[in-house]
Amino acid sequence: MQHDFAQASNGESAHVNILFLGTPEFAVPTLKLLTQTRHRILAALTQPDRPKGRGMKLIPSPVKTIALEYGLLVMQPERASSAFVIEEIRNLNPDAAVVVAYGQILRRDFLDLPVRGCINLHPSLLPRYRGPTPIQSAIMAGDHITGVTTMLLDEGMDTGDILLQREVVIHDDDTLGTMHDTLAGAGADLMVETLGALEMGSATPRKQDDSKATITRKLTREDEIINWNRSPEAIHNLVRALDPWPGCATTYRGETLKVWKVGPWDEQTRGGEPGEIIMSARGLLLVRAAAGAVRLLEVQPQGGRRMSVEEYLRGHALEEGGVLGK
Repeated sequence: MQHDFAQASNGESAHVNILFLGTPEFAVPTLKLLTQTRHRILAALTQPDRPKGRGMKLIPSPVKTIALEYGLLVMQPERASSAFVIEEIRNLNPDAAVVVAYGQILRRDFLDLPVRGCINLHPSLLPRYRGPTPIQSAIMAGDHITGVTTMLLDEGMDTGDILLQREVVIHDDDTLGTMHDTLAGAGADLMVETLGALEMGSATPRKQDDSKATITRKLTREDEIINWNRSPEAIHNLVRALDPWPGCATTYRGETLKVWKVGPWDEQTRGGEPGEIIMSARGLLLVRAAAGAVRLLEVQPQGGRRMSVEEYLRGHALEEGGVLGK
């Protein structure tokens, strides 16, 4: 379908009737910012309430919570592309759909409903890091630059035509948590800019270069386990990429030790096998890695809370020469 991005016929900028699709916290800044524009949000589609916690109580999504606060119509279909939902959306007659981490695959008959298309926000500089874990993948790779992209959704996985992009710096101490918030904010600004550009006819969709695409994957429990055969830098990046969820872990004498923050150790250290505890005194916990050592800064013992290594060592004796991960 050819989408119409032409300016209003009277030459003036008018509001856009928007259908918003989103579910997690990442989508909330975009929804909030759109409510502050002249655009009209017809409805917010989000995932159905899901059971969580020990009591398995039904919990609304962050988008639903905010949408109700703003008095928006909320729709929670199990399948957004079902015939019934599509008919409901057709009756709303949206000009455009804004899609931010909605969590469902949208079929062509849904994608073709808005005359200006379904505009998706993705937290990477596409075609780099398509797929489910773009933020984690950028940090794990040690990238210093990432960004946000708005694109027209198609039936592929993050393969649609690019509209606008904005670069964002990754600092050495950034984590999944800090980059999530930074990119969510930058993405909200970019989405509003994109809608304005589409209104004025100044946004020209461009094809992605598939030859430069990289694909991310869902992370598994194996990805959370620190491999001490890797370099200090790689371990540092992995720990950052999984903070605050789900966190990295190792073991010591059969018990799990979560590792939340590490840093490289630049001083000369004696040889030893990967995972060997080089120093465990005076608030320092140094562990051998490939071609260097890692200084653990923040950990969480099994059954305990997150704490500094200095505090941890006051209550736990780790023997120098012992090996983590065995």
